[in-house]
Amino acid sequence: MKFLVEASKQHFMKKSLLTLIVVLTHGLVFAQGIEFKQGSWAEALTEAKASDKMVFVDVYTTWCGPCKAMDKNVFPLKEVGDVYNNDFVCYKVDAEKGEGISIAKKYNVKAYPTYLFVKPDAALVMASVGGMTSNDFLKLAASAHNQANDFKPLSEWEEEYARKQDDATFLLEYINKRYSQGKSSIELMDQYLFLVSSEERVSEAVVEMYNKEKRNITIWSQAYSNLRENYKLFGPRLSAGAVMSMAVDNSLKRAIAESSDTLFLQVLEANETIPDGTGRVLKEKLCLGYYKSVGPFDKYSEYATEYCENRVMRVTMDSIARLEKKSLQSFDDQRWRFEMVMDSAQIASLRENVANAARQDLSADLNNIAWEFFLHATEPEELQKALVWSKRATEIAPANIEAMDTYANLLYKIGDRKKAVKLEKKLLSQIDPNDVNIKSYEEVLRKMKAGEETW
Repeated sequence: MKFLVEASKQHFMKKSLLTLIVVLTHGLVFAQGIEFKQGSWAEALTEAKASDKMVFVDVYTTWCGPCKAMDKNVFPLKEVGDVYNNDFVCYKVDAEKGEGISIAKKYNVKAYPTYLFVKPDAALVMASVGGMTSNDFLKLAASAHNQANDFKPLSEWEEEYARKQDDATFLLEYINKRYSQGKSSIELMDQYLFLVSSEERVSEAVVEMYNKEKRNITIWSQAYSNLRENYKLFGPRLSAGAVMSMAVDNSLKRAIAESSDTLFLQVLEANETIPDGTGRVLKEKLCLGYYKSVGPFDKYSEYATEYCENRVMRVTMDSIARLEKKSLQSFDDQRWRFEMVMDSAQIASLRENVANAARQDLSADLNNIAWEFFLHATEPEELQKALVWSKRATEIAPANIEAMDTYANLLYKIGDRKKAVKLEKKLLSQIDPNDVNIKSYEEVLRKMKAGEETW
C-alpha cells in the first residue's frame, strides 16, 4: 500500500513538473511584449551575430521615472514585442551596475532611458533618448533599420564634410547622421542656418534641431539670432522663448567660467530681447548668479537687496496659494501626458511637488541669498537684513530644514547664541535620520555650544 502511495506521489510530481514546463515554455514562445535576454553583453553580441540581427539595448537606472513607465506601459505590448523580438536581440542594462557602467560609458549615455541599436561587432547604429508612446517606439525600430542600411560610416561623412561645407543638403543629412549617433551638431546647425533661405530657417527640420540642441545654444550663435528674428513664425511648433531662455543660461555659465564682465553684459542685453511672457529671466536673478560666482560681494549685495526687498518680501501667502492652485490646475489638465511616461506613484509624487512648488521656490531663493550674506557679510546692517529674509524663508516653508539652519547660523553670527542653539536643536529633532547632512548640522550645533565660528 505504501508503495502505491509513493508511486502516486511521484506520478503527481512528474505531471506537475511537466505542466509547469509547458506553461513556462508557452510563456516564452508567446510572450506578449519584449523578451529581454539574460546573460552577459558578450553573449548578447554573439547571439546577434548568429541570428544576423542588431542588439536593442535599453539602458536604464532604478530611479528613472520614464524608464519605469516604459517597462510598464510600452515594453509589455504585443505589437511592440512582435517587432522587437523578431528584429533584434533585446538586452537590458542598469547604467549604474555591473556591465551597464562600461556600456553606458562606451556609448556616451548621459540621460535615461537611452535606447541603443548596436551591430554584432558592437558598432553603434543609432541612439535615442526618453520615454515615448508605443507608436513612436515602433517608429524607432524602423529608423534603426534605415540607419543600419546606410553603409557609409560616420568617418566617411566627416571626410566628405571637408569638401561640402557649403552644401546645405549635405549638411542636413550629416547633422541627422550625427544625431542618430547621439552627437551634438550645434556648429553644423549654425552653418546650415547661414546657408538656407529665410523660409527654411523655420522648417520642421530646424525645429527638430532646436529640440536636439537647446542645451548647447548660446546667445552668440546663429541659432539664437534665428530665434530672435523669427520666433513668431515657429508658433506652437517650438517654445522659442524657452529655448532663448536656455541659451541665456548657457551663456551666463560661460561668462562665469571666464569671469568676463564683458560677456555678462552681453548676456543681460540678450535676455532683454526675449519676448515678454515667454521666458525672459529677471535681471536681478542673472546678476545674483554672476556676482555670487565672480564677485565682488558688494555687487551681489546690491542686487540681492533689490530682489528681496522689491520682489520676494512683497509676495503674500495668499498670492502664493493662488499661484499654486493655478499650477496644480495646469498639471491636472496635462496629467494625460505624464501618464504616458510615468506610473501612478510617480505622478502622485510629482503632483505633490507641484502643489508646493511656489512656496518651496520662494523659500529657497530667500534662503540661498541669506546664506551668502551669512558667509560673506561683515556689516551688522547687512546681517540684520539677511536675518529678516531668512526668517521669512522659514515662515513660507516651515519644513525647509536648510532655511532653519541658515536662520540659526545668522542668529549665532549676530550674537544671539542661546536662540541659535535652541533652533539648531529643534532642526535636529525634526530632520530625517537618513538625511545626508545630519552630521554637518550636528557639527554646527557642537561649534555653537563651544563658541566656535560656524562660518
